[in-house]
Amino acid sequence: MRNILDRINRMDHKTMVALTVLLFILSCVVRSFFSCYPKSIHVHPDEIRYLDISRSLFYGQGILVHNVAMNFDSILYPLFLAPFNLIQDQLARINAISISNSIVISTVIFPVYLIGKKLLVRNGPVLLLLLTVLLMPDLTTSITFMSENLFYPLSAWLFYCVLQFWGTERHRQKLIYCILAAFFCFLTYLTKVVAVYFIGAFLVTLVFDCVFTKTHTPKQNLTYGLGFGIAALGLILAYKVFVYFVFGSNLNSYDGNLRLAVYDFDTFIYLFYAFFYNLMFALIALFYLPVIMPITRFHSLGKREKNLLVFAVAGLLAMLAIITVSISLNEDYPKYYIRQHTRYYAPLVIIFLALFFQQFCSGEKDEPERRVPIVRCKPVAALTVFTVFFCMLVFYLFHFFSNVCIDGVLLQAISSLGSSLAELSGDINEFSAQWQLVLAKCLVVAVVIAFTILLTANRTKKNGARVFVLCIVAISVANNYFAMKEFRGVYADAPVLMDEAITINNYLLDNNDGGNVLIISSGYAPVLDTYIEGTPYFTTKAKIEDALGDADTIELSVQKIVSNYPFNEYDLSQVEYIITDHCVDLNMDFYQEIEFSGVTDYSLYHSVDPVNLYFAADSD
Repeated sequence: MRNILDRINRMDHKTMVALTVLLFILSCVVRSFFSCYPKSIHVHPDEIRYLDISRSLFYGQGILVHNVAMNFDSILYPLFLAPFNLIQDQLARINAISISNSIVISTVIFPVYLIGKKLLVRNGPVLLLLLTVLLMPDLTTSITFMSENLFYPLSAWLFYCVLQFWGTERHRQKLIYCILAAFFCFLTYLTKVVAVYFIGAFLVTLVFDCVFTKTHTPKQNLTYGLGFGIAALGLILAYKVFVYFVFGSNLNSYDGNLRLAVYDFDTFIYLFYAFFYNLMFALIALFYLPVIMPITRFHSLGKREKNLLVFAVAGLLAMLAIITVSISLNEDYPKYYIRQHTRYYAPLVIIFLALFFQQFCSGEKDEPERRVPIVRCKPVAALTVFTVFFCMLVFYLFHFFSNVCIDGVLLQAISSLGSSLAELSGDINEFSAQWQLVLAKCLVVAVVIAFTILLTANRTKKNGARVFVLCIVAISVANNYFAMKEFRGVYADAPVLMDEAITINNYLLDNNDGGNVLIISSGYAPVLDTYIEGTPYFTTKAKIEDALGDADTIELSVQKIVSNYPFNEYDLSQVEYIITDHCVDLNMDFYQEIEFSGVTDYSLYHSVDPVNLYFAADSD
């Protein structure tokens, strides 16, 4: 083993670059292999936004979601998807998107390589960082139609710019990296609006440096802060002004936080409960020790590393605050177990792992000027007590958690195994758990305590770190396995449904001369959302029933049809075609059914009187 590590460490720069490129190609191939299969969207309403906006932009119709004009700042991923509309074969288009997602998200390896070379120096730890990052389960998002495919690599480039800003000594280079960091903050904002937490984290780091690390003078930090703020916020403001003048002021694509409108004691208490609950699972998702160990050994870090760690911690806390206020209070109140959203802060694992590897590879033969000093006196007892307290809170007081596909893949193994365990031992969210569940939780606590002791004792630090890294790899492999399994289960709709939707879509492309198409479904219709092109209108059976009341006809000149998302009224004067999943019965005196061989799950109707919608008397 030592000989292999020595050979890796002796590899020259060109060989390491070639190895990095090889890992990139391998990642692209593997992810493409697992991502390419017939699928439809699953995450509502996120993927609806991305796909619909990409189509409306491609056809020059503005920013539309289900034919509703919207304000949508996260425009970068729809722009990325737009050119794929040139591919006529829809199944080939879906596979092309999956392959492109795999390529784009695999590019994360390049900024991670640069970060590793700056922080870890030697090839062995750099290669270890590359492998662990490539095994992160969030990279399974290449299967999806989510903006995380862009968010992850763009965040990594931002981290590299922040690292270079704090690491370089020349003022001109600092200014360049400061502006580049602002630019990547802007790009991440255009990918996910919540990425504004990166802007706040960078400004917090500048303030921290003024008071503690003092890499720059306060005047210099003020200059950098103004430059960064003007660049980042100026670009965002310029984009908003551009969108306003080009597309106008439209409906906001995100609902407000309804719970914040309720000012009571329960909401106040739940706010703190949800924040600490989310914080604890964030530490678990980020493997706990890579976050905790650099913090507890903070004084052993160099100035550059301290500022980078402050950036990561400030970003994590800011993101958790955003999640708590905008999602947990709105969607989870008053539940004990809260849905986790690791995808918003998942890229931060790159920084935490890099600093963790630096700490536990620093005792070997590095260049003297780059060696990180090792703290000889470690607070073993305090850290162990904190670990026990932390684990008890998470696994006993706070139960397990609620997980949804794509939101918490860093916790996918815990979620999947917890669900399986519940079948044996009872509800995983009950205080009165069976002995099997209690034993499982105790084993987790014991393992974390053991690693804490190993990593804080001088004699066992290196071996403990090696075993812990193997555990990270094993957990990541398990997360990937369960994530792939769940993604496949929810994204791979029946091929028959997709074929039927494509058949109907092809007919409309050939025969519909600008007529309005209304889709009426029992709920969300992911297959129809994915494969019916153009600008169809979407509604549900429940909304049709509300509009009908006791009648059996909807007069479009008087009554309004409500969209199934974003839940506003359509200004719809006539409907030439109706697609249903058999959830409603139409009055066939006014419609002609267009029949297709083999199409049984959906029906297409052509209206004789487009200005009204006619339903059978017993439709509701």
